[in-house]
Amino acid sequence: MFAQSLRNLSLIAASLVALVLHGCATIDKPEKTAQEKDIQEKDIQLNNTQWLAEDINGAGVMDILQTTLQFDEELRISGFGGCNRYSGSASIAGQSIKVGPLASTRMACPASIMNQESAFLAALESASNLEIDNQRRLLYIYNDKKQRTLKFSLMPKAE
Repeated sequence: MFAQSLRNLSLIAASLVALVLHGCATIDKPEKTAQEKDIQEKDIQLNNTQWLAEDINGAGVMDILQTTLQFDEELRISGFGGCNRYSGSASIAGQSIKVGPLASTRMACPASIMNQESAFLAALESASNLEIDNQRRLLYIYNDKKQRTLKFSLMPKAE
């Protein structure tokens, strides 16, 4: 009798486990938006994109500043350094990039903001190579010593 009860209990437990696993396997993931599908299906092209700085010279950034890099149709660059707007030329061939010279407005901000902006603009002007991680929607910029100086995330296009 005890053996029969144990076997019935085992069958009930196995059935419950199967039900739970089946329920987990059938949970639908939310549908991707058309923009997410488009980004996932195609390699990211730089023209007409805007990027948000995530990292400058291996250190994080003050997120509230929204330090950006934008490429226009002809791959000229512009953006916001955290205090000032900047613009300049960029020459891109494959994964090689040459930036500059850059021009910027001359607003004064607190020292910490100016320090981050100076580091950002210097890293941008020292750019020699770039890499796009299409999967994660990231852009990496390297200097001529192959050191990663900037990391950006792709910003959604304004509609």
